[in-house]
Amino acid sequence: MAEFTSYEPNGVEVLGEVIESFVLAVPDDLRDFCHAALQTHGIRKTVPAEFYRAQPFLDAMKDIAQRMGRNMMTRIGERIALRVKLPPEWQDLADALEGLDRGYHSKYRGGEIGRWQYHHQGDVGGLTRGTMVSTNHYCCAFDRGVLEGFARRFRPAGITDVVVRHDDSRPCRKDGANSCTYIITWG
Repeated sequence: MAEFTSYEPNGVEVLGEVIESFVLAVPDDLRDFCHAALQTHGIRKTVPAEFYRAQPFLDAMKDIAQRMGRNMMTRIGERIALRVKLPPEWQDLADALEGLDRGYHSKYRGGEIGRWQYHHQGDVGGLTRGTMVSTNHYCCAFDRGVLEGFARRFRPAGITDVVVRHDDSRPCRKDGANSCTYIITWG
């Protein structure tokens, strides 16, 4: 699925807390533009526990990405992952990566929204490696930021770095593909 496009534009709804988390992750000096983009697409005020049509939110995100750039979308995704309230059973990076799809689905209703599919590839030479395939309706750069944020938040003790990179040998949603694949390595 292309970036910023809902599978079911008239049926899928997103919780207001998702929209609010996005707004709060935007740097302060750019927040007025973010609010203006949301208002342009009919989102004036959100209540965390109420649902809103997802496509207008995606349209606003697209406007924001076009104005602020892909690097800013990565930064916003990372800031969200660092701040979002998570289930208490998420104790480490593997828990976060494996639970991301369930958490994502708990914030939407009304139709198909895509998936986050984590595949643990194993431990080789002291490194742990896995892949995440994303078929959601967000942009590639934003998703990479989310993964980088969880990598920072759940970096194992004694590990100096967790590397998240886009697998450029695989299809990419920014080019109209249905998925993006990210490689996560730590150790």
